[in-house]
Amino acid sequence: MPHKSRPPRRKRASLTDLLLAYVVIVVLGVTFYVYFITSATQHLTSNRISQRTYRNVFEGRQPQNQWGHAVLYNLDQTQQRLGIRNANENIKELSEDEKNLLPVESYLGDGPRQTSCDNCFKYNVKAVIKANSCLTSWASKHIDLLVLILSAPENIDRRNALRETWLSPYINNTSKVRYLFLLGLSEYVASDAIIQQENTVYKDILQGDFLDDYHNLTYKTLMGLTWAANHCKEAKLIIKVDDDVWLNIPTLLQLLNYNLHSFSVGGKCLHNSLPIRNPDSKWYASLQSYPEAYFPPFCAGPGYVISPKTAAKILEVSKNVPYFHLEDVYVGMCIQKLGQRTKTIYGFLSFKPSGHLCRLRHYSIILIHEVSPKDMRLTWDYRCGGKTFLGRKRRRMLG
Repeated sequence: MPHKSRPPRRKRASLTDLLLAYVVIVVLGVTFYVYFITSATQHLTSNRISQRTYRNVFEGRQPQNQWGHAVLYNLDQTQQRLGIRNANENIKELSEDEKNLLPVESYLGDGPRQTSCDNCFKYNVKAVIKANSCLTSWASKHIDLLVLILSAPENIDRRNALRETWLSPYINNTSKVRYLFLLGLSEYVASDAIIQQENTVYKDILQGDFLDDYHNLTYKTLMGLTWAANHCKEAKLIIKVDDDVWLNIPTLLQLLNYNLHSFSVGGKCLHNSLPIRNPDSKWYASLQSYPEAYFPPFCAGPGYVISPKTAAKILEVSKNVPYFHLEDVYVGMCIQKLGQRTKTIYGFLSFKPSGHLCRLRHYSIILIHEVSPKDMRLTWDYRCGGKTFLGRKRRRMLG
């Protein structure tokens, strides 16, 4: 019987081999990490200009008024500094009156803010870039909804996320739903050149000749309402939203089945709200800027609906309502001055619901605040079953 040879023993991996394998894994991991970070950085850089670049372009920040708020800068000087010619036909030079436009609370004077005045608020904001919303297709009388979106010059990714998701069915601004991004001038105006190019592509931006600052949001809102009153006066409904809002437009359009003449402004409305006196708060209201104990009834700023007729009335009465920097509260002041009322509408959420992103598309939700561009894109791409925002189920919406 032939002798069977024993199979050779497997050599145990030596310590050197293990160290070598470990080094190879680490090197591969570091290489992949560097590649990933580099690609991500290039992607972000391609979508926005860094603030450091803005500061290099500007040789210092703009002058400030006695309240510490930046004033309107000279558009002519910034264009020359950037080497930007006035090539876009929608861009026009500012007049001396426009260059001297005072910021926000300058209308308050030295004493405490009054609840009313006689033609004290002179709204003289002019459009620097004009969109084609409501100026194309079959005129404004065929518009069911106008969406006014408050954005900022640097929020390019947010605007693109909206265009790619819930605005995508209406992207050309030729349907019964129109939309408009509302912007001010950038403090780092290298971005204004990009805004011109962006509007050349999408034709959906309205930019005013005021500094884009949180304290100037009332200017921005009034600019949108002025555009609506002048160019979309026959629209059946207007909604003002922020650019970090998820909006279910098909659900919102169900409001047209209700009596909208019973209220002036609707959304998530607040009553007997206390002013925040903490100077560190984003919503700080000093005793000088607002001496009263309670705010008037108002609908929260992330999103509220309004009729074009009410928008025109607000613009008219605002001449006699001293400026206030919290735009949703200011609209509430104008509504109170008109003797009209706000209305709670179910489905306006100030936070994203927990759980699967498909909950954002549920038919019961109209608006959700603080949704990231990433979550918007993921939510739009999901194939959600059941009663999503595409469903037709009717429900009671008005509170």
